[in-house]
Amino acid sequence: MNFPVVEIFHSVQGEGKFTGYPSIFIRVTGCNLRCVFKGSICDTAYTSFNPEKPLYNTPEETYKALEKIVKEYPNTRHVVFTGGEPMLYRDGIKKLVELIDDNTADKSNRYIYTIETNGTLPPIDPWSAEDEEFGYMHVIDLHSVSPKLSTSVDHNLTHLTEEQRNRHNRLRINIDSLAEYAMRFITPGIGATQFKFVYSGEESVKE
Repeated sequence: MNFPVVEIFHSVQGEGKFTGYPSIFIRVTGCNLRCVFKGSICDTAYTSFNPEKPLYNTPEETYKALEKIVKEYPNTRHVVFTGGEPMLYRDGIKKLVELIDDNTADKSNRYIYTIETNGTLPPIDPWSAEDEEFGYMHVIDLHSVSPKLSTSVDHNLTHLTEEQRNRHNRLRINIDSLAEYAMRFITPGIGATQFKFVYSGEESVKE
């Protein structure tokens, strides 16, 4: 199962619902978009424009690395999947969450999971692993969705070819997928959604 991870690190979540929470960040490489904001490429270009070689390639390898951080920060209970675009590897995310949950002794003090996504692919619903005797549910607690506005398009072709620019512009907004995320505002028990937008000036507000 392909799950290419370029970084695992401990820090504090700096935005959104879990601002201030000590967190373990798992950054995957690979993205289906190519954002260029006012001439500047994505701030994690090493996962998109110029992808680096992964440190870990499977959920199992990632879990072994994660165990070391967990031992160092035993009270941290927030795991953030970021990228790149994590939803390209939804099966890998689910497998890693299962490994974490199933090996957490205190089920009453479960981990909280956030996925940071561009919203072009649909959310992950709660699921139960097939081999679980009691079938408790695994849940992504928060999908943090950052839809890419027209200010993310390389209109002047400073970093992209016309074909790459047009592909990004075609894929950047998936209304059906965003609608699924929005439904989580009114559907209890399946995790929450927050939306965040890159501010690039007054045009961003209008859009």
